Amino acid sequence: MKNVRFALFDLGNVLVHIHPAEFTRTLGITDKPAIELHRDGIVSLVRQYENGDLTTEEYLDGLDRLFDSRYSANELQQAMLAVIGEPIAGMEEVVHHVRAQMPVALVSNTNELHFEYSLKSVPAVRLMSSYFLSYKLQASKPDSSYYAQVLDALGVDPSEVIFIDDLSENVEGASKAGMRGVHFRNVDDLSESLRGHGVL
Repeated sequence: MKNVRFALFDLGNVLVHIHPAEFTRTLGITDKPAIELHRDGIVSLVRQYENGDLTTEEYLDGLDRLFDSRYSANELQQAMLAVIGEPIAGMEEVVHHVRAQMPVALVSNTNELHFEYSLKSVPAVRLMSSYFLSYKLQASKPDSSYYAQVLDALGVDPSEVIFIDDLSENVEGASKAGMRGVHFRNVDDLSESLRGHGVL
């Protein structure tokens, strides 16, 4: 088997904690019926935003309509950013070690607001040599076109790429594309998996 030449890291719940419920909580929406009332609309807008079908302005306009203009654009933006939590302890060190051996890249279903904020607040994100972002690629994991675009940009044999993600369906998609998929559960398990692949 060929040696690993590239390491790909997911963002949410791999490099940084994600707390989706903080969006509505930050807006002061705390009772379950109100949350359920808006859930489908929020999810639909977020998916469009992450797929690059909406600009940030269009996304915020969509939220404004969804909430009947109850919140300012700044309030909606702050609620979005509240979803991003603290960096996952130990992952910056892991990325540092891997980066010393090979290029590392970010592979994330994300949007412009979350990515720009994470770039400032999550040190491991700044260690990446390249970024494969769903809103830029206009494709999301686990869609096969996402992995195809990543592999085309890397220009290497898929077996030379290790792909780390917290969602099993995304790992399965990477494996189907020929990459070495690793399901992230915690830092210790990841370190063991990376050692097994000769990366650490």
